[in-house]
Parts: sequence; C-alpha cells; structure tokens
Amino acid sequence: MKRCLFIVPIVILLLLVGCGGNGNGNGTEPDTQLRLKIEPSEQTIGVNAIATFSVKIENAVDLFAFSGEIIFDSTLIELPENPVTKGEFWNSETLKESINEPGCLNVCIGLTQTDGFDGIDGDGTLFYFTLRGVSTGVSSITINPGTLELIDENAEPIYDFEEIEVSGRALTIE
Repeated sequence: MKRCLFIVPIVILLLLVGCGGNGNGNGTEPDTQLRLKIEPSEQTIGVNAIATFSVKIENAVDLFAFSGEIIFDSTLIELPENPVTKGEFWNSETLKESINEPGCLNVCIGLTQTDGFDGIDGDGTLFYFTLRGVSTGVSSITINPGTLELIDENAEPIYDFEEIEVSGRALTIE
C-alpha cells in the first residue's frame, strides 16, 4: 500500500510535466500569423540613386501566387526600368508581371501549374523591387492592403486574409 501511495504522485507529476505545453516553457502555441514585410525598414539614398527593397512572407501555407500594389510618393520616387525581380521563395517555374504607374507598382507573381502539388509553405523572399529617388524628402513605402491577394494552388484565396499583418517602410532621398 505504501508503494502505491508513492507511485501515484510520481505518475501525476509526469502527466503534468508531459502535458504542460509545446515545450517552449510558456505553454503558448507557436506563432503562425501570416505576415508580409518590406525590408529593410529604412534606406537613405541620393537624388538619382536606386534603392532595393525585398518583400518577404512568413508562415505561408500552400501559397501559389501573390498580387498587390506597392505605394510611394511619386513626387519623390519613380520606378526604373524592370523594377521587379523574383525572390528565392519561388521555384524556376514562376510567372511574374509588373505594371508601373506614378506612385504605384503593381506586382503579380506566382507558380506555373503542374501535375503535382505546387503550393509553397514557410518563409522566404517573394520578390525584390527597386525605386529611384528623384527629389529630396521622405516617402513611406507600403503594400496597399486593399489590393493584396494571396491564392493557393486551387485559385482560392488564402483564408484569414483579413488578419494578415503588413508592415511598411520608408525611403529618404537627400
């Protein structure tokens, strides 16, 4: 009987430790919030100089294509020729299109459909884009959330889209 009284607390302790969370010590779920980030956060260039930014995604699940517009101050910045380059997130079967407008760069980039599974999961760089400073000042560089679309390989919108976190950046022209 004494042996049973000694074993019961040990079993309860093992169950509490074993079921205490995901092993990160705080019992919280891992972060799976879908995020888009423009990096770096700030750049300073001279007039007529070029700045390069990247658009990165975190926590993507079954991503097949991205579409959106990047907004900036057209009195300070213009788009050079061929401002968009695909990022390392995509494979070699990528289609890319960009439309240059004053104060706005529209970007569509995605995979070519194959017979197999084509969606991509994880974190990575979607694309790089360049801007040319034309006048001194500071311009915010943002992704317009109203035009942002992420789709999976079945051409369906990625769910929880309304909760996506988008962070913007700034370009200073001196």
